Amino acid sequence: MDSTKKLGPEAEKVEMKPERVSQLTVQLDALQKRNRFIFWICVIMILVVFVLSLLVTLKFLEQPETLKLIFGATGVSIMGLIYYMNSLYKSVVSVEMLIALVSQMDSQGINTVLAVLLKKLE
Repeated sequence: MDSTKKLGPEAEKVEMKPERVSQLTVQLDALQKRNRFIFWICVIMILVVFVLSLLVTLKFLEQPETLKLIFGATGVSIMGLIYYMNSLYKSVVSVEMLIALVSQMDSQGINTVLAVLLKKLE
């Protein structure tokens, strides 16, 4: 007998009781609060590297070969840092939106959202 559970759209539908929805909302809220500190550390680190890369760019503006060597050696690019700042912001907004949605959804809606999230994790 296969004891593995299927996840995603092919999983059997499980009816979420209202107290389970409430519990999920509380857990998502706690997760958001716990991760907020780590989020701000990441933001500050990215901003520090971004500012330092701008300062290095301004300092070696007349020496493009030196600038290329510095950024090549560190693996830092300004566009890459902008991408990571944007990605981090999108992640935070997604979690906050999920918390807001789950608190207003019925169990079928929550199942649908969870199926989509699980599909994205594959």
